[in-house]
Parts: sequence; C-alpha cells; structure tokens
Amino acid sequence: MIENSVSELSGAEEVLQVNALMLQAAESGDYDGVVNLEKRRRKLLAYLCSNRRIFFRSEEEFKTFIERVLVEDSALTENIERKKNEVASRLQQLRGGKKAVAAYRAGAG
Repeated sequence: MIENSVSELSGAEEVLQVNALMLQAAESGDYDGVVNLEKRRRKLLAYLCSNRRIFFRSEEEFKTFIERVLVEDSALTENIERKKNEVASRLQQLRGGKKAVAAYRAGAG
C-alpha cells in the first residue's frame, strides 16, 4: 500500500501530498489504500481548518487551498467512477457471454 509514503511535511503540503497518493492508489486499483489515505486526510484537514490562522496567512489563501482540494477530489471521484463503469461493462459482457453459452447449449441439447 502507498499510504505510508508521505514524508514529514507540514500542514497544507501534507494534505496535497495525501491527495496525490489517493489518486495514485485509485489509478492502481488500491481502494483500501484510498480509504486509509482519506481517513488520514480527513484528520489533517480537520486540524488545518481548526488552526487555519496558524497555517494560512489570510482567509483568501485558505479559500484557495480548499478550492484546490475540491478540484483534486473531483479528479479522484471521476477516476473512481470511470473504474467502476469499466468493471460494470466487463460484468455486462460476461453476463452476455453466459447467455450466449446457455442459448447454444439449449439449442444443441
């Protein structure tokens, strides 16, 4: 799993690094890794949000950071949806193949 590959980073940098690792895990099909990384990111975000005056110079900088996180979340969601649709398509093809085999057997019998 990839989730432990973040070095000791601070604040927003670590959240963005975890986001990148989440996308990498999703692309490789490591959905357990995505879940574990998301739990870690959630804790980091909660800490950052509750201490944003320490980590960000202004509310505008904080807002820009949150917007970036949301954009990266959209990319992650799109990736996962695409993978889900690929799996659904493969399952549908398998079902069609099974129906063809059953029809063939019924005709041959």
